[in-house]
Amino acid sequence: MQAIGLTPAQRMRIQEIRRSHDDDVISAGRRIRQARQALDRAIMSETYSEPEVRRATEALAAAQADKIRLDANVRAQVRGVLTSDQVQRFHQLQREMRRDLREQQQRDQDKEPGPQGANLEDADLADLLLSIT
Repeated sequence: MQAIGLTPAQRMRIQEIRRSHDDDVISAGRRIRQARQALDRAIMSETYSEPEVRRATEALAAAQADKIRLDANVRAQVRGVLTSDQVQRFHQLQREMRRDLREQQQRDQDKEPGPQGANLEDADLADLLLSIT
């Protein structure tokens, strides 16, 4: 993340933020996996039960909502570490990254039509920021 000009202190603070949420992130991921498995079991059960599928669906949705809130909280904390100039540079780099991905997808599609690769909506520079070690 040298491109946005993080100072060593900022890098350290972002690392601290990430580490402080590691257990929560792991727990949220586990909860989503378990809820997804429960939904799959409910759907594929020999004795299909619409109320059980609905309950499992709600449990998965709740787990995903909790993970989204956790991610937003972590990102807000990281945002608080950045200066306004760094945020502007961050957005510029994110636009460039998405443009590059779009161009790469277009080149790949021209070579071999078929399913698309990475989803542009998933192209997120914030995830890169949080992966600083």
